[in-house]
Order: sequence, then structure tokens, then C-alpha cells
Amino acid sequence: DSCIYHLCQAQTIEFMEQKENATQGKLFQHAAIINILALLEGVSMFQQARKQLTLPQNFSYIVQTLLLNERNILNQTIILIMKVLKSTKSVPPVLYKTGIFSFIMRHMDQNCTQVMALFLKEYHLIQAHDDVAQIPSILDYYLPRPLIEILVREKGVEQFVEAMNTDSNMDPYLIWSKEHRKKMVEHVNKSLAEFIEHHQKDPTLVYTYNVPIKINYEDIQQEICIENIYLKRYVSSEQIKIDEPDVFLKGLLKALQTKNQPDHLKLILEAQTRLIEQDPTLESFQQYPAFPLLFDMLVGDLNDIIVHSVLDLIYVILKQPVSISKNNAEQFLNREGIFKILQLIDLRKEHVHLNQKGYNILII
Repeated sequence: DSCIYHLCQAQTIEFMEQKENATQGKLFQHAAIINILALLEGVSMFQQARKQLTLPQNFSYIVQTLLLNERNILNQTIILIMKVLKSTKSVPPVLYKTGIFSFIMRHMDQNCTQVMALFLKEYHLIQAHDDVAQIPSILDYYLPRPLIEILVREKGVEQFVEAMNTDSNMDPYLIWSKEHRKKMVEHVNKSLAEFIEHHQKDPTLVYTYNVPIKINYEDIQQEICIENIYLKRYVSSEQIKIDEPDVFLKGLLKALQTKNQPDHLKLILEAQTRLIEQDPTLESFQQYPAFPLLFDMLVGDLNDIIVHSVLDLIYVILKQPVSISKNNAEQFLNREGIFKILQLIDLRKEHVHLNQKGYNILII
């Protein structure tokens, strides 16, 4: 209890020193806080001490040390918190109520550290917050889903740190830049501004949780993302191979039935064409179920760009070596698809390129 008390006192002086910008006093207080954290980490090996540290008020005081703008204090505080958490089952699911995720995310402008990423990896998916059905990770409030998904990989910590700290990454798996990072930090700081102002005056004040407002990254939201892959970047990238192509194709097939905007449909069709060109042996292509939908699209009220993309996909499928998928396509053509192709050619006589695509399919 005495350590916790002095930690709060040190925070009080630290906030005053930050405000007055007294460098010598600031360095002294940094050293004092680090020593207190080291002492707390040392006593945390004892069961009675761990019990004291997990008491709501005491634990909140430790977490709120993350509000100080010093990287050594930040990392050492997170290490202490993780050691304390390993001794209790009651705290982890309600960690979010302490504000710890917002407190950590506001430091991302100084670059993400492995300690920060390790904490996020361990605890972001087990938070029992109110929106868990719609938002499985507490980080969904702050980051795009493909960036969060990096954390679940085998080398997720290292890859997340690299992705978070990049100045610009625009590949099919990730859209993130220093501008996005800046927007995220500004958003979090704005949401915490009132509490930080009061906490600077009284560091014994305990944070009251408010549901974060999900950050809207306008440029990222405009992208079509299927199974955490940005389609526009996938179809325009020449060397990108998909890690789980069957999962990706199933996502594309599902999207084909639900998306209705022409630009969305075009990308979904082009992504399927690109995928089968890269790997025609995919199990999902062997049982391709969407031929009736494709042929319906050919004679539906769609623009010529969509029709061209449909014909491209059918043509690429039929060009592949004999497979269940090709046989299914030929059976459908023989039953009724042939008439739709002929109807298409008849209706679109003025479009020579589209006509040639249709004739090529008939020849196959």
C-alpha cells in the first residue's frame, strides 16, 4: 500500500514537472517512478502482495502510470501489469474498464514496442465488453481489422510492431501509414483529454470507462476488403500470393451474392479470375458453385464492364485443364448457359471485344 501511495505521489510531481518543463526534476521523478515500479515488480512474486496489487483501486493506479509520457516507464509498467495479471483470473476480461487499451494506443506516435504488442496480443480478444458480438477485439475501436489480425499469427508480435511503425504500407494485406497512426493517436488523446486534465491535478483519481468511438479511416473504409485482403490492391499486384486461397475464394463467392455496386462486383470478379490464374487446383474452384449466378449476371441489367469481367472469369475457368469445375461449367452451358451466351452476343453486337469473349467461350 505504501508503494502504491508513493507511486501516486510521484505521478503528481511528474505531472507538475511536465507542466513546468523542469528537466532536472523530471529526470529525478522518472528515476523515482522506475524504482517504485521495480520494487512493485519484485514484491509481486509474493501471493499477498499480488492480492493487494489486483485490488481495483491499486491496479487502476498502476495502469494510470501509462499516462506518463516516458517510454521506459511505459514498458516497465506493462511488464509489471502482465506479471500481476498472470496470477489472477478475475481481472483480464474486464481490463478494458481501466482504460489500459486507450492509454497504450495513445503512445503509438512514439512507435510501438514489442512489450506493447505482446500485451495487446495476449489480452485484446478476451475482453468481455458490451459490443463483443459485433466487435470481437477491443482493438476494433482503434485499428483496421487486417492490422489487428496480424497479432494472431505465430510471429504476430514482431510483425505487428513492424506494421504499426511503418511510414507507409499499401499492400493487399495492409493499408497503414504514419498519417493513419497520427489520426488514431489524436482521436484517442481527444477522448481522454478531460480525464487527463483532471488526473494531472489529482493522480489518485480513477478512470471511469466510456465506450470508445470507433475510428473512421475514410480512405480505408472505401476499400473493398474480403477475408482481410484489399481487393483493389490484390488485383493490381503482380507478385502477391494469397496465404489461404480457399478461405479467400469462399469469401469472394459469398460477397458475389451480397454486393450489388458495380465497382464492388467488378473487383470481386477480377479477384476470382486472378486467383484461379495463380492456382487453378484450388479445391473451391473444383466445386465452383456460382455458374448460374454468373450467367444470370450476363443478361441482367449490368453495365458492359461487369459483363466483361464475368466473361473473363468464365473464360479463365474453361481454359484450365479438365476438372470438376470445368465439367460443371460445360454441363451448365449445354443445359441453358449456351442460350444466355448467344443472347448476350445478340444483344451486344456493337461491342466487338465482348462478342469475341463470348465466341471464345463457345469455341471452348
